[in-house]
Amino acid sequence: MMRAVLLQTAGLAAAVIVAGPASAQDTVGVASSHSTRGTWELDAGASAHERVIGETVVIGGDDTQIDYAATVRFQGKTTGVRFKALVDGPEVPLVSLGGVTVGRARVRRVDGGRTITELMPDSGVQRIIEHRASIDGQTLLSLLYDKTGKVLSILVFRRTA
Repeated sequence: MMRAVLLQTAGLAAAVIVAGPASAQDTVGVASSHSTRGTWELDAGASAHERVIGETVVIGGDDTQIDYAATVRFQGKTTGVRFKALVDGPEVPLVSLGGVTVGRARVRRVDGGRTITELMPDSGVQRIIEHRASIDGQTLLSLLYDKTGKVLSILVFRRTA
């Protein structure tokens, strides 16, 4: 049986179809209790983003530090960024796959103990804010929006490791 789970965060909402029976526990509180750490592959068919054709995100660390690496494939090119940041710590360098600093990143704790990631590239969008939540431990929903609240993309990932 398929079910739609509504995830609402920062005033934004998105429905994701996941396998399994519906339950009264399909709420943000339960969704955010699943770990977002691991290796995730973009489900392009379920994502609302017209240009990205492939993305792999690896999230590590613990409750106090986040290790983040993303590799994106689009328009025949591969690019990516990585950083390590303390939760509620200072901004840290956002580093490209080639080892060049391309901006800054920061991880902040919000209501309910969840964290958001702020990416501040040196060029392009001034600030990208990412909310991540795992719906069922196997599906990761990533909402990306700018500082005005405009949604840039809604990405759905499936756990690979």
